[in-house]
Amino acid sequence: MRNVIRKRPGVRLLVSGIGADAVETATSERPDLILLDRHLPDMTGDEILQILRARPETEHIPVVIVSGDTARPRTGGTGFGVVAYLTKPFDIRELLSHIDDALGLT
Repeated sequence: MRNVIRKRPGVRLLVSGIGADAVETATSERPDLILLDRHLPDMTGDEILQILRARPETEHIPVVIVSGDTARPRTGGTGFGVVAYLTKPFDIRELLSHIDDALGLT
């Protein structure tokens, strides 16, 4: 993912490999976009989405799910603030297009 984001100078990537850390980072940093895997060691992407949507600081942040899991989340698929659901291996151009759209880079 770091290599993909390097294709967008000026875009800063914050990485959290633990769900609780991801929630804390999203709450404190308030990113413009969240790229979310559905399987983290301590919680699922569905759980993370539910927590983020329950917090006023993060409820509005668009989410792109990038996961090896082909099943859509129970939290509403492309609802619940999920603007795209990409399965691994994903098309880099498609991911960049979603990033560009979410960040207003197009």
